[in-house]
Amino acid sequence: MLWLNELPRYLYTDDVRRDETIAAGLSEALRSADCTPVLILGTLWHEYRLRLAPAEVEIGSETRPNARILVTGNLIPVPETFGDVESGRLAEAAVTDARLAEALARAEEGHITQYLAGGPAQIQRYRTADPVARAVLHAAMDARRLGWGEVLPSGFLAAAAQSYLTDLQRATLPIDWFDRALTDYLLPLCQGARGPLSRAGDDFRLADYLEQHGKRTRQSSRPPDGFWAAALRDDVTGGDAAAMARAAYRRDRREIAHRLALEAAVRGDRAGLATFAAMVEEDEGRDEASPYLELAAENGDTRSQLVLGHRCEDSGDYDAAEAWYSLADDGTNPHALVGLASLHARQGRYEVADELYQTALANGGAREVEYQARDLAERDEHDDALRLAEESFRHGNREALTGLAWRYTGPDLPRAFAVMRRAMALGFDDAITEMVILATTANDPALVTRYCDLAIESGHPNAQRVAGHVLARSGDERRGAALLWRAFNGGLHWSLFELAVSSASGRVASVPRADSTGG
Repeated sequence: MLWLNELPRYLYTDDVRRDETIAAGLSEALRSADCTPVLILGTLWHEYRLRLAPAEVEIGSETRPNARILVTGNLIPVPETFGDVESGRLAEAAVTDARLAEALARAEEGHITQYLAGGPAQIQRYRTADPVARAVLHAAMDARRLGWGEVLPSGFLAAAAQSYLTDLQRATLPIDWFDRALTDYLLPLCQGARGPLSRAGDDFRLADYLEQHGKRTRQSSRPPDGFWAAALRDDVTGGDAAAMARAAYRRDRREIAHRLALEAAVRGDRAGLATFAAMVEEDEGRDEASPYLELAAENGDTRSQLVLGHRCEDSGDYDAAEAWYSLADDGTNPHALVGLASLHARQGRYEVADELYQTALANGGAREVEYQARDLAERDEHDDALRLAEESFRHGNREALTGLAWRYTGPDLPRAFAVMRRAMALGFDDAITEMVILATTANDPALVTRYCDLAIESGHPNAQRVAGHVLARSGDERRGAALLWRAFNGGLHWSLFELAVSSASGRVASVPRADSTGG
């Protein structure tokens, strides 16, 4: 059994590559027949659950697929509080366990687990601390809720804490005030649990319960100027400086935000700086954000390098585009390979471009090649677009030709049908289904009827199902219902449910596009 307390420490740090490697290793351990039985347990706060396993993932934007796969579907919710049933069982156990009896008597609103973990003692320590110790905790709480990493540098805490004090309190601080606060209030254990702070080498960590308490109670608090200034100290990492830059920017502290971002760049930060650049671009425009994007790219952020490569390519600066794509190219990155291929093709070096496309496909880049096909279609390079879409399809991307076809709506609709006929020739079962849906985009009932008839003749259940809905929506409800029955008899059992629902409402309802698997 492997116990991973605070799972984000392993799967959600600033080092995405490290996190993904760990997630892949854990998944492999669970699948491997060589190390059974194996049980991996970890704890995860709700906010990190939403980050690691979001409800929706935008294609092409996912950065932690291994972590998402590991977490999704394997969550065991732990209630925040004990309900009546659990409290009753706890009362029975508390008869012979004094600690459980105390928790049952003193825990607020059923927060038994937190009490047992020392949370209330930590809160009490925080509330009764002297102003100096409380100032240190406020600095730590604000840092964590604003995005600082788990490790809080001692120098930062000492410098930031002073800004939470009055002038008189600062003037009367003894020389060893920080050490006293640590020794007297912040480090001693709380009923067996960690104190409000615990050591992490020469630095410190804030207790989890106090961190969550700070996020709830200090959400509207604005850190003082000295807090932001302390984040410029030399003992602050680039990632934490970038996190504070983003936090300051969101709070309209732009001058210090830009200073922090530049410090983050000097200290080698990449991903955090790229995120800051995106914030600036959204609020102030591309020109103001470009310097930060370039700094992130120069520090090795692959996504920033690719974005700059695309922008330079679109503007016709092929030399600069090649430089950025080359920085992102490690020989296996399909985004960079496709970018370089696009540049070579634009300049007539088609053989080199084809080799790069094939390398991208061999490295799992079927989706990237499909997107390139769509871009070529936008540039009226239709033959090359179709060729790349076919290559993507042959390398396992079943949606490649569909994606290209849907670029050709409106006046280019005949070209869309030509693409889907090619998909049919390559064995794409849902090609007819897509053609039926494409036909509905034109104001041409005869065209719709033609492709619905083709769907009927094909005998393909999903095509018949979609055609049934289309015909019913156009007024031919009897024929539409018959096609739903055919789809049901062909194995699409939910078609019967759709038919029942539509019958109850008096018509066959419209449905969204079918998925490409026939499901």
